[in-house]
Amino acid sequence: MLSGGQKSRLNLARAAYRRNQCELIVMDDPLSAVDVNTGRHIMNQLILGLLADKTRILVTHHLDMLEKANKIVVIDDGAIQSVFSSFDELLNSEFAIDMSRTQKNENESLSCSDDLGSLSDDEEPVSESDEEVVGVENNKLIPDDDKSKLQLLFEYVTNYNVCLFVVIIVLELGYKVFMTVSDWYLANWSTSVNNPVSLYIGFGVVSSILKIFSNALGGHYMLQTNKRYHVGLLKSIVCAPVQFYDHTSSGKIISRFSKDMNRLDHLGSDARYLISISCNLIVSLFIIGSIAFGMSHLYGVGLIAAIIPLLYSCFKLYRYFKALNRDLSRLESKAYAPSISHLSETLSGLSVIRAFGVQKDFLEQNSNKLKQAFKLEGCMNFASSWFDLRIECIGVTIASTLLMACMCTLPFITSVDPSSSANIVAFFAVAVLHITDIQSSFYALTELLASVESQVSSVERIEQYSRIKSEKYEPLCSKELPTMLKGPSIDFENICMRYDTEIPKYVLDNVSIHINPGEKVAIVGRTGSGKTSLINALFRLNEIEMGSISIEGIDTRNLHLSELRSSMAIIPQDPILMQGTLRDNLDPLNQYQDTKIWQTLCHVELNKKFNSLSSEIAENGSNLSTGERQLLSLCRALLKGCKTLILDEATANVDYASDALIQSTIRREFSNCSVICIAHRLETIMDYDRVIVMSDGKVVQNGRPRELLLGGGVFWSMVNNKIK
Repeated sequence: MLSGGQKSRLNLARAAYRRNQCELIVMDDPLSAVDVNTGRHIMNQLILGLLADKTRILVTHHLDMLEKANKIVVIDDGAIQSVFSSFDELLNSEFAIDMSRTQKNENESLSCSDDLGSLSDDEEPVSESDEEVVGVENNKLIPDDDKSKLQLLFEYVTNYNVCLFVVIIVLELGYKVFMTVSDWYLANWSTSVNNPVSLYIGFGVVSSILKIFSNALGGHYMLQTNKRYHVGLLKSIVCAPVQFYDHTSSGKIISRFSKDMNRLDHLGSDARYLISISCNLIVSLFIIGSIAFGMSHLYGVGLIAAIIPLLYSCFKLYRYFKALNRDLSRLESKAYAPSISHLSETLSGLSVIRAFGVQKDFLEQNSNKLKQAFKLEGCMNFASSWFDLRIECIGVTIASTLLMACMCTLPFITSVDPSSSANIVAFFAVAVLHITDIQSSFYALTELLASVESQVSSVERIEQYSRIKSEKYEPLCSKELPTMLKGPSIDFENICMRYDTEIPKYVLDNVSIHINPGEKVAIVGRTGSGKTSLINALFRLNEIEMGSISIEGIDTRNLHLSELRSSMAIIPQDPILMQGTLRDNLDPLNQYQDTKIWQTLCHVELNKKFNSLSSEIAENGSNLSTGERQLLSLCRALLKGCKTLILDEATANVDYASDALIQSTIRREFSNCSVICIAHRLETIMDYDRVIVMSDGKVVQNGRPRELLLGGGVFWSMVNNKIK
């Protein structure tokens, strides 16, 4: 959401606010990411102004800033090479001679006009543009969902295969029926000589087989269901538009993949158990009801009349607890996201935190966020215990009522018909077994319903993220780019783009640019002028509202998104490198031979840095310098063989030697390519075919560098400030 220049200025502002608490200010090349005017303003107003009474250590590649330093230290290859007490002493040294050779061509280009006038140093306000906050609301990317919990649970259990789900229920019912027949057969076996033991064993074997198949199929079913949810969530996140990441913290995304997916795993096992308990309860109630009404209709009706008030009490209690548990579950899930985000941000900025000495502050913040999450988790546990106690009491009351009814009725029935007393006792024995089973099943059922109720909210959150509007991968009218031996022509025709439809201001306002095949074009302008937005529009990271962008006469909206992006290579200001080997970073898809990769490394002069393609790259390339990371990005672009190269302030943070190496590599290896370069270092673009100057989302100048210098205007002013 913030550009490199804005991040740099934000860090400088943070240091300025803490100036009263420290005497030493260390600045690691903060001026590389800003334009010349802004850099000069920061130097004069902040470093030499507001921080004038502090000891300041400035790491910089900008040699024009050295004139105002009290002491200059030259470091090379990890060691101090020279120390100068003044800028004049530096000018008379061998170091100055070497640097003048490195920059000779660039300095000649910049000083081509001796009578360049001065420009007012008044600072213009930074406009709202591509580097500022993207104003797209989450509810436009994530659709609303009004599904009930029952709908969500039904969708979850039938997500994989409805027929297989029905088979699992039938197996559970069959298991319970055979277990009931087995219990009745055992109760009746002692009074009958015609009941062989083998039949009882057969019932047990069949019920065991049914249970084994039920558990195996149930486990497989829930595993595949959760897998489908995970794959759907992953695809949705990977294909989400850039605006989604601008407005969604990493903690929320991690929470979906960790806590919510973990709850989904628990929901799978709970759903299986819920099916088993429900089948068990249905069969038990059917058996007890059949026995009760078989003895006497009046007895059955009386038994139901006694149990209904207890069941109603249980229902009211469950509804009360359900609302409480649902709200607590949602609050608890949301409470963990800030702590995860805070931990991620702390790890990424650990060096800055230690430098400012605010470890205790961050520990306290982390502790407070975790306490808040643990408080809600504790409230959920207390509420669950409160509910369990009352449900247990109701379950015991129901079981006691049924048992007392059986105990009181049994003597009366056996005295009426002594000849069938043995069968009656057997039936009552089965009834007692099911009564005790009802008590445990009733408690487990309500417990599971409450647990499933809270876990289903995770299904809701995962489904919500799974329905994020993805980027428009499919073309409007399918076309393919032709095979090109030279860089393509690129046309921006009256394009308008904004990040939020509710904001009337466009970040790109009626921009028209034509880039000829194989032409090298530089785009310059102040921070917030729309340079990066232009690149975003070209890659379709953000869709334009009006106008069109075409490559070789083909509208980019008529190209498949993957084909469009793979046809271009970009070297960003801060290259992304993954932890792994050198080969993994250069050729992650394993498309090229080792010899070709090594030849490419030779082209960018990195063959001396690495012994082999198995050399380890640390996370984010932390074991490499900024220049080396840029050269690796350049190496990737060479391997792809793209005919369009984009440089987004690629050399802003590197020293002049690395900059010269990158520029010479681009001139040599990409001579037949179309190159678009966003640059703050004006000396690197003086040999480009054309320079486009942008301001406030519009093109204000367009022409050859020397023509723009002779004609005056914004570019002339920028070069004039650079020479000063």
